[in-house]
Amino acid sequence: MYQGKGMPIGGPTQSEVQVLASLVQGQKFQDAERKTKKLLKRFPDAIVLYNILSAAQFSQENFTAAAKTLEKLLSINPGFVDGEYNLALAYINLDKSEEAVELLENVVRKKPDMAEAYNNLGAMYLKLNRFDRAVENYRTAVKLMPNFAQALRNLGVALRDLGQLEEAEKCLSKVPLLNPRFAPGHYSLGVVQRGLGKTDKAIASFKTALKLDPKLKEANYELGSIYLERREWEEAIAAFKKAKTIDSNVRVLETLFSAGRNDEVVSGLASLNHEEPRNLRAAAFSAYASHQLDTENTHPFCRKPLDFVSIRRPKSSDGDDAFFADLMEAADGLTVMWERNTTRGGFQTHGNLFDPLWECWAFSRLEEIIRDELDAYQAEHAGSEDFLITQFPNRFKVLGWRVKLMKAGFQKPHIHSGGWISGVFYLKMPNNMKGNEGSIAFSLHGYDYPVTRQNIPGKEHLPAVGDLVFFPSSLFHRTVPFEADEERQCIAFDIVPEAY
Repeated sequence: MYQGKGMPIGGPTQSEVQVLASLVQGQKFQDAERKTKKLLKRFPDAIVLYNILSAAQFSQENFTAAAKTLEKLLSINPGFVDGEYNLALAYINLDKSEEAVELLENVVRKKPDMAEAYNNLGAMYLKLNRFDRAVENYRTAVKLMPNFAQALRNLGVALRDLGQLEEAEKCLSKVPLLNPRFAPGHYSLGVVQRGLGKTDKAIASFKTALKLDPKLKEANYELGSIYLERREWEEAIAAFKKAKTIDSNVRVLETLFSAGRNDEVVSGLASLNHEEPRNLRAAAFSAYASHQLDTENTHPFCRKPLDFVSIRRPKSSDGDDAFFADLMEAADGLTVMWERNTTRGGFQTHGNLFDPLWECWAFSRLEEIIRDELDAYQAEHAGSEDFLITQFPNRFKVLGWRVKLMKAGFQKPHIHSGGWISGVFYLKMPNNMKGNEGSIAFSLHGYDYPVTRQNIPGKEHLPAVGDLVFFPSSLFHRTVPFEADEERQCIAFDIVPEAY
């Protein structure tokens, strides 16, 4: 919560300050901003005026202006802890997580009993994929303020992300007792209950959340997923339609397909594919449904995604032992988490390996290799009319993570709906594998779609160390389990558009 405490040190009179404060309290924020700026010309060092001005700017969600105001305030009075906290909040809203963390760490050192600061610090560490620090700060916030429902909910969500579902449930079950009308608390509890297989309790939690907040689209989406699993078609369709998200629009059609209502699937895809040409879940389902129903794939993103799988051997890295050694050393130094969703029997890092904050030359060089090979990949497919090539983003980031699979580990079929092109660079492969063990397998089929027509098109590749694989992010892919008592390590990545 914004801390708008005044520290008048001369300058404007008490009555002048009271007029401005009354304008803010009366939600006349533009008037308050205009009159405060006018007074600041007379009293440019008056801390109280910067407080009022930043409060008015915050209330108008002008966080850039609020940050500049607070930066000026702190240049006048560097030790003003409430100013540091408010500036951290501005940075949070401006997506400046690193800057916010630095300020919040200063705040909790000066005010070790400020539960709200610890809660926000936990949120920033969670955003930076520092789950251990996030949990630590959430726990401190709850210890300082045991009835702090928001912090307790955040702690439960972080524990869930760490795969500690039982502890997350214990934590989240307390939130509705503290604040029965806090819809996100009921929703988060429902997500954990569903993960634990307590489906009936999850449904009750989601319905309670929606009763409190009918616009909570995530709860409708979860309900739709449960009803689909139960083959309760009409209930699933109704819930997905209420969710009104990009994915839920596709889930409606997936439900119709599962129910065998194929005419509705074909007409629905024709409309959805036209309206959402960059919806990658729609692209994936459209490719599969068109094969199963023997119709034309009308989604323009990538009509024949298997044709765009590319196995490459970058010359710039081939045989460079020092590069591989440094890459492995850097990857081994990353925090990994045991995965329970797409990855089974393995670990995965969180955060972006290619973030400049890592300051790792091996990751930087790998990104250069990926970008160079992408240029060649685009050139090879220059004749394509698919959006994958014709609408390839001019500006993009490479988002990477390491995947380490152990004996019998594998990844289930999945897509990367937030990407454009996805890929894998292989660091280590087990020896003594049999047949296709350890392969990466591509297919039009995934997400347990029902199969009515066999011989679904697919491709497999048994990677070697140093292989680089590109494929459309809309294409289902998985890994084949292996029995060798060794590790399979790779760096997976997405090409994520920054702007279309």
